Amino acid sequence: MNRLLFLILFCFTAVITAQNPNWSSVKETNINVGSALSYDIFTNQDGNHIIVQESNNLKYYKMNLNGQAGSPITLESTSVVSPSITGDGTRLYVVYRRSSETFIRTRVSTNGGSSWSYLSQIPSNSNGNNIEAVVSNNNLHITFQDGNSVYYSRKYILDGSAWTTRYTVSNTETASSPRIAAWTNGSVDEVFFVFRTSSTAGKWRKYNVAANQWSSIFNGYSVSPQDLMTSGPAGLTVGSNYVRYYYYHWTFNTPFFNYIQFNKNGGVVSNMYPEAQYTTRVHNTVTFDGVGHTSHWVCWCWLLEGGSEEFEQGIWRDKNFGTTYIPMDLVY
Repeated sequence: MNRLLFLILFCFTAVITAQNPNWSSVKETNINVGSALSYDIFTNQDGNHIIVQESNNLKYYKMNLNGQAGSPITLESTSVVSPSITGDGTRLYVVYRRSSETFIRTRVSTNGGSSWSYLSQIPSNSNGNNIEAVVSNNNLHITFQDGNSVYYSRKYILDGSAWTTRYTVSNTETASSPRIAAWTNGSVDEVFFVFRTSSTAGKWRKYNVAANQWSSIFNGYSVSPQDLMTSGPAGLTVGSNYVRYYYYHWTFNTPFFNYIQFNKNGGVVSNMYPEAQYTTRVHNTVTFDGVGHTSHWVCWCWLLEGGSEEFEQGIWRDKNFGTTYIPMDLVY
């Protein structure tokens, strides 16, 4: 039976400071993910909130710090596309599309996941996929891919405001696989997007919510097309000064996982080219003190004398205190 392994970085919650974080031991949960197509997690003061996508179900679990989850709540009893869970200190949001429908749905809970209702659907959408959401400054921000473009919409969550008309983040670029992150400090309210523009490159963009102002589309990563198998954005994390754009690529049958650090005007600050390692998804969050955090699974592979291979794998994290990043460390 396949069960979810769980690591808790206590600073991920909205009510605990990100200074001096402590990792718990690895815990095996009682959530069976043997038939899962995907899963996602969001943590706040009410607990750890997990959604599990199965072939014909979307289930929600509330889990405590010991990895024990209560009975699941079935949010949908049909096939869904790209479910994402997010929220703030008091609210939870699950965003997805039913496979049979041509609009994006949102479920909301205001009582810690005990009950759920629908928000109004996102209009002007046909077949959205690669959906991802984040809450910041009382706005629910959503990005998704539709055809060969990446879009954005938001909803103010303190009243009955309608979703904004979807905006084409990628402009005229052919784009896919969007990821989203938000950062605010009370005076600045920004949303950031990374996306894939070709088999060898990705770009990024930012949006100033208060000023309703979009930046130019900035160059992100670029890798050599020679013997390239695939590449794509893995995720991003944001701090007060910098954006880290994580990406993966396979070259010469070898997997790599790298990042480029940018200032918020698009200038390159630094690059990381680690040992061969692989991940296709970086999980990110920003805690209430403005610190950006990421965690991701990586795998190294060495070719030993005689042709045999040796693997090492684990979960790593790093964090951004605004002007400096704490180096990645192994937590599992």
